Amino acid sequence: MNSSSAYHFRPGAIDALAAHHNLQTENAVAGFLGVNLDQLGQLRHGALVGLPMAMRVSTLTGFDYKFSPWLETVVSEPAA
Repeated sequence: MNSSSAYHFRPGAIDALAAHHNLQTENAVAGFLGVNLDQLGQLRHGALVGLPMAMRVSTLTGFDYKFSPWLETVVSEPAA
């Protein structure tokens, strides 16, 4: 059975990622995450992301996306 999941960054997670990876500008943070500055602002305010972004963060940080300290699952339901 397939499932559809959505995630959002935990509060403070983007700032923690930036500090951990010594990303000192918003442009550097956006580039690290593979988004533009507008999208970064949306992520900071709880925008949902899908599995591709969860996997990207997982790959960049070495954490399993299902147990990431950076992301939180907000939707997980069977696909139609």
